[in-house]
Formats: sequence, structure tokens, C-alpha cells
Amino acid sequence: GDLQMKNGQIDKAKQTYDEAAKIDPDNAYVWVALSNYYSIVGDQKEADCLVQNALVNANLDIQTKIDILTEYLKSTLRKVAKDQNVDSLDISLPGVDSLFMTIEQMHPTAPEVYDLHADYLAAINNDSLAAVQMRFACDLRPSETKYWDKLLSYASNIKDYDKLLRLCDVVESIHPEMNSPYTMRAWVYYNQKEYEKVIEAYMDALERTEAKEVNWKSTLWGNIGDTYHLLGNMEKVYESYDQALKYNDKNYMVLNNYAYFLSTENRDLLKAEGMASKVIQQYPDNPTYLDTYAWILYQEGSYMLAKFYQKRAIDNCDPKEDNTTLYEHWHAILKALGEETEEE
Repeated sequence: GDLQMKNGQIDKAKQTYDEAAKIDPDNAYVWVALSNYYSIVGDQKEADCLVQNALVNANLDIQTKIDILTEYLKSTLRKVAKDQNVDSLDISLPGVDSLFMTIEQMHPTAPEVYDLHADYLAAINNDSLAAVQMRFACDLRPSETKYWDKLLSYASNIKDYDKLLRLCDVVESIHPEMNSPYTMRAWVYYNQKEYEKVIEAYMDALERTEAKEVNWKSTLWGNIGDTYHLLGNMEKVYESYDQALKYNDKNYMVLNNYAYFLSTENRDLLKAEGMASKVIQQYPDNPTYLDTYAWILYQEGSYMLAKFYQKRAIDNCDPKEDNTTLYEHWHAILKALGEETEEE
């Protein structure tokens, strides 16, 4: 039947599936195959019914159920979101909730079920319940680091910082080798404006990052540099950025920030220009990066060229965002050219 379906022999496939169902009417695999048939011919109600029957069948192994349920959820969410923006909705699908409840009662010790349930809840913007389901999965299989990573991610969306720090304590005690609880600590401390603790947490994360993860090391060093900037320690900023670029010389965010901070201090402008040039070659329409390059040119006295790139930055910026810095730079460049009264 499956071969006939693949070859487009839809009617013959249905007949073959029916024959299989006569031999073994309670075979859940046959129900899944028939569900695919009904979905293709447009009878989605019957297709959904068969899938649901298969998922609660005691004879179907858990991994197959997970595979079936994953595809079913994708299909269901696609239908719900067809004419709507799922990200802006609070979606409630009672049929799916009931289905999960039934499967969890049948397989109470299968962490895969709670993991998928958490993913579904997160997809419909219920991060609080997603974190609860993910914690079930973690407790059932505490050795699975990816479960703890997902739990931290879902919990972070709730923004209960004290609770999140306690969760980091738990993860660190079980998996001291993981770096994610330390980066989560850094995120919490950043939101609490405890910048010294942010740096300490990032350094702890670096110690637990494997040598081969050079891009992640670069990202962490870049974040450390950004944090030192908030503390006003520019020498540490540049030292951290140098470390970041040692691991990844194409870390364009670091290159841009490094170049911009040098330009604001009017130092090492040739070095800054070289960095910024690399960035805009890669991102020629990014207004932030164009602004950096234009400001370096301004500091070097190349006012006409600075005007050209600053105009591109303004043309590409989102008018809904705060573009104060872009226009301040624009007016400074125009003033240097004696064109400060020129219309924007």
C-alpha cells in the first residue's frame, strides 16, 4: 500500500490498506497509513480520527507514537496558522491537550512524550506550562543534557529571575560540565544590571566550553567585551574583543563594535576602518554597520564619503526604531560639509 501511494496509485493503495485492515483490524500502523490516504484525498476529519486512535493504541511503540504525533502537531498548527499569526495568538486546542493527557497516562515514564508536549506548549506561547512539562522530562532522564538546555530556555521566557537562578543551581549540581546554566546566569545578571556578575558567569561558561567550539568561545568573549563597555573599562573591552577575534575573525558583531568604540575615542582609526570595511562588505544594507563605517570616515575627515554611507544607513533604517544616533551623525557630517541646513 505504501509503495502504491508513492507511485500515485491512490485507489489501489486504499484497497491494499483495507485488505491489511481485514487481516489485523487493530493494527495501529495500518491506521496511520490509512490516515495518510484520507489526508491526501481531503478527508482530514477521518485522517485525524485515525491518527488519534493510533496514538492511544497500546500495541504501538512509543517512538513511532512520537514520530506520528510530531507530524500531526505540525499539520494541526499549520492549519490553525494558515490565515493567522500564531506568534500573536493564545491558541487552545482541547483535542491536542486531551491527546497528550491520554498518552502521558499510557506512558508515564517516557520523557520523550513530555519533551514533545513542552515543545507544543511553547509553540502556542504557553511557556509556563512548557517549563513544567520539560521538568518532567528532565526528572525522568536527568542524564539528557539537551532536556536541561530546553528547560532553561523555556523557563527564561517566564522571566522569574530568582526561580531561574535556583534552576541554574540544580543544573550545575547535576551537570557541572554544562556551560548553558552559566550563560543563563549571565543573562539574568545582565537584566538585573549586575555587570560584574555577568562577566564572572561568562568566564565560568568559557571554562566549560570545549576547545573545538571556537565560534561559541568568540561569542562569549564578545559578550564579555560588551559588558566591560557597560562598566566603562575600555581597555578590557578591547582585550576581550581581541580574544573573540582570535577564535573567529569573522565575528562581524564584534568587528563592528570594536571599530565603533575606537571611532568614538578617535583612536586607531585605520584599524577601525579596516574592521568596519569587512563588516559592510558582508552586510552592505545594515544601517548600524553602515553608520559605524560612516562615522569612522567622518573622524578621518573623509566627509563626502561619510555622507554617502550615512545616507545609505538612513535609507535602510527602520523608521519605527530609535534612529537618534544615525541622525546625530548625519547632521554632524552635514555640518562638517557646510550643508547643515540641507533637508533630511
